[in-house]
Order: sequence, then C-alpha cells, then structure tokens
Amino acid sequence: MTTAAEYRARAEDALIPGDGMRRPNANQIAAANALAQLAISASIDEAVAAGAVIHHGGREEGS
Repeated sequence: MTTAAEYRARAEDALIPGDGMRRPNANQIAAANALAQLAISASIDEAVAAGAVIHHGGREEGS
C-alpha cells in the first residue's frame, strides 16, 4: 500500500518542469492534483488505522 508521504513526494515530483520548460504544463498539474487527492485519502486511512476518530463536518453522527 502506498503511504501518504509517498503520494506527496510523487505529487511534488510531478510539478517539476520538463527540459526547456519554465513551469509545469496542464498535464503535470492535473497529475499532481490527482496524487495530492490520493495523499489525502491515504492520510485519512493511516489515521483511522492508528485509531483516530474522524468527525465529518465537525458534527457527531446522527446530530
């Protein structure tokens, strides 16, 4: 299973401009965004596996 840290590192790498480029292109930005979303999901999974309780929207379930 890929960890949140690995996804974050891959997202950062995706934003490195290619040869002769001054900035990342749209495809690189989209890839970095997808990897960042995976990092968020992995962070939540890791927190839950460690015993954290996730509250959605700041409210208790059923309230």
